[in-house]
Amino acid sequence: MAYQKGVLGISLITNWMIPSTSSKSNDDAAQRAIDFMFGWFWDPIALGDYPLSMRALVGERLPKFTKEQSIMLKGSYDFLGLNYYTTNYVHNAPSKSNIVSYKTDSQANQTAVKNGKLIGPQVKSIIIQPFHSSLL
Repeated sequence: MAYQKGVLGISLITNWMIPSTSSKSNDDAAQRAIDFMFGWFWDPIALGDYPLSMRALVGERLPKFTKEQSIMLKGSYDFLGLNYYTTNYVHNAPSKSNIVSYKTDSQANQTAVKNGKLIGPQVKSIIIQPFHSSLL
């Protein structure tokens, strides 16, 4: 940080998401899951707006940035601290309900289990599944 003369940073947490099967719908769902977990906070300060998938799926419930706010936000950080602990399988899950919530907006279901097997070795935490190849 001293070398970069960074002053303002942000530390975000995210899971990595991989499609549960090789299909366009699951590829898209994995990207939406990343958008909703990481992009929700990162995209406004990096790009000046929420991810396109969030804007499309959340619609009017998602606050809109004015042009001035967008300009002010974009690039307003010196560095990013990223906390990453686990990876999830993701499959496409179009909402079948009129009930809207953060849990259903992304239209992506996440799980650490596929075909009865955990994505990574079991550790003492029930919510963390190490999957090191997603870091490569």
